[in-house]
Amino acid sequence: MNILEVAGLKTYFFTRRGTVLAVDDVSFDLRKGEVLCLVGESGSGKTVSALSILGLVDSPGRIIGGEVMLDGEDLRQYTPRQLRHIRGKRIAMIFQDPKESLNPVLTIGEQIMEPMKVHLNLSDKGAKEKTLLLLERVGIPKERLFSYPHELSGGMNQRVMIAMALACDPEILIADEPTSALDVTTQALFLKVLMDLKKERGMSMIFITHDLGIVAEIADRVVVLYAGRVMEKASVWQIFENPRHPYTIGLLNSLPDIVKKKKLIPIAGQIPGLINPPSGCVFHTRCRFAQDICYRVVPPEEEVEDGHFSACLFRGSADIIKASQGERI
Repeated sequence: MNILEVAGLKTYFFTRRGTVLAVDDVSFDLRKGEVLCLVGESGSGKTVSALSILGLVDSPGRIIGGEVMLDGEDLRQYTPRQLRHIRGKRIAMIFQDPKESLNPVLTIGEQIMEPMKVHLNLSDKGAKEKTLLLLERVGIPKERLFSYPHELSGGMNQRVMIAMALACDPEILIADEPTSALDVTTQALFLKVLMDLKKERGMSMIFITHDLGIVAEIADRVVVLYAGRVMEKASVWQIFENPRHPYTIGLLNSLPDIVKKKKLIPIAGQIPGLINPPSGCVFHTRCRFAQDICYRVVPPEEEVEDGHFSACLFRGSADIIKASQGERI
């Protein structure tokens, strides 16, 4: 059962140089209790999609189209006041950089207690008691309640962000590349804490990352984004074992494999500028399978097999299937 449905989402940034099509007709859904990973290179539209769900896009950005349905209600029709009652209480977000998200002049205890007082109407005593329990659950000593962010390590600040996000027991948690600044050991501990809490509370989660290793470890389903558009979406097994979009195949070929010791095949070029994106398939400028028609026709997002969608005109071609199976062509 879907708890969140995003349909035809469009978020543009209106700058002096032109209109940036940051998110251009993006659709996906989130089921109850699952982990949905949004993956793609930097600039693919992952973070802007997440911010658009919560209505947190700042000027010159503006959400110009689409629906964001939470349990059948369109959040796009909510007033800013109504959205404030959704943020933190029903949908919470762990932002990418805790140094920018945490207030340096407030203790971590004050920052965790604040949403409880706003959304749950808890007293100072009740909020403090729940905060101490949350700190203990995420592995931070209770004595740190009165510490400031600069007195904690990066990993501890990320755990504070988890505690803040879970303060009001949200139904949906959005995590925006929360492990990008952590070392491998701290990253593993962070993910374990996060997934344990997700399982205990039965939350649904949108996890944004460019790390396919993390995707393989935690995801139930995956949405692959490129230049503000959906390229492919499927179960994590289908994405890794039977990808049907050249961009997904390119991402997988860029992933080191110490077992097979296969040669890395990076994707040539860079994500195009989104003020004037390429015509037709937006990926054709970097695609080794591109044909003349790819320059003219925008490929529809169609179902390849049960629950597996791809936006490629040649998703069933022999070459793409061979490439998805690791065969050089």
